[in-house]
Amino acid sequence: MKLASRFAATLLVLAPLGASAHPGHGEPGAGHTLAHWLGDPLHFVPLASALAAGTVLIVWRRRAEARRRRD
Repeated sequence: MKLASRFAATLLVLAPLGASAHPGHGEPGAGHTLAHWLGDPLHFVPLASALAAGTVLIVWRRRAEARRRRD
């Protein structure tokens, strides 16, 4: 199995772990603000991790394509 496939499979397996809610969800207007998503570590850390992983994957694929073109 290729590294990218393993990485994707790992993300899919771990994705449900972040689905548990914390206090503040279900209250009208409480969990639907940008401040809530960026100010709460339970949202910000997974969001930042997903963005970092996506960025690394995109850069890695572009470099791999560039190397293939040179060879």
